[in-house]
Amino acid sequence: MDVRRFLAFSDSISERWWDSLARVPAEALRANVDFSYFTPLGILTHVANVEMAWADVIAGEPPEWERHKPTEFTGLGAVRSFARQARARTHGLVASLDDAGLLRLCGPVDPTHAESRPARSHYTVEEILFHILTHEHLHRGEVLASLWHQNVEPPPSNYVDYGTKLR
Repeated sequence: MDVRRFLAFSDSISERWWDSLARVPAEALRANVDFSYFTPLGILTHVANVEMAWADVIAGEPPEWERHKPTEFTGLGAVRSFARQARARTHGLVASLDDAGLLRLCGPVDPTHAESRPARSHYTVEEILFHILTHEHLHRGEVLASLWHQNVEPPPSNYVDYGTKLR
């Protein structure tokens, strides 16, 4: 699959998903659910942090893995704004790349960082984008599970729920 199409698919779901999350009770998003980053807001902050750090790698800068602490944001609006900022940066870095540009090696990535756990020190832009997107979807599932854990109906997150076209 063309990673740019996967990015477009993720974007098309994300805005509607964030809109749906805005209807979830605020206390459910701030509740400590003993998941990876404590609260649904913490998980969402983590996802944006990681996207920004991998964008650093694409840009040839040292990655800053934790721009914001998982407990820093107390409302969905601030996390959503940061996530939009991260995605805009990703788009800005990728916009001018042709297929050959997607195959450009980036790195080195610090192999000691616990979050990234890289198997090697350099990755192509395409591999980094694929990681950003699968990482986002992994944690989106975690947010859904944390809401179910609290008996709160989460927003849909599947491809078929949104009728998005990849072609």
